[in-house]
Amino acid sequence: MPSMFSALHYAGDQFPEFSVTLHPVDELEPIDPNSDAYREASKRLVLVLEAVFHFLQTSRRKDLATLQWAIALGLPSVRGQDLTGLALQLGVTRQDVSKGVTRFLRMSGLPPAFGLKSDQAKEVYRRVQSNRGQARREASRPALS
Repeated sequence: MPSMFSALHYAGDQFPEFSVTLHPVDELEPIDPNSDAYREASKRLVLVLEAVFHFLQTSRRKDLATLQWAIALGLPSVRGQDLTGLALQLGVTRQDVSKGVTRFLRMSGLPPAFGLKSDQAKEVYRRVQSNRGQARREASRPALS
């Protein structure tokens, strides 16, 4: 059975042809491309790719949008990197990056990757901070006699 991992070979000026190279894992754990799980995963991947394409097409800054969807999907190229440092490299704020990540996740319907907060977690954080601020304001008011 051919592997899903193929190498692209160019023969001179001819149209590129795909040649299949087998990987040892193909013999240990063969993938049946006709299985329902494979088909469902493929459909989900197409939807994610469409979301990435739409996100890039509707963004004014392609470099920023690329960083945002990469963070949202948790790609290894950005995983574990400092968000503030990445933002500074592009000349934007951390909040600019974060807003785009959130926008992509909402648009695609995907859950946050790795260390990113979900909308629910953000809402809980906002409520806690609001309650703390309210308590501080009440404690700082002079008592009426």
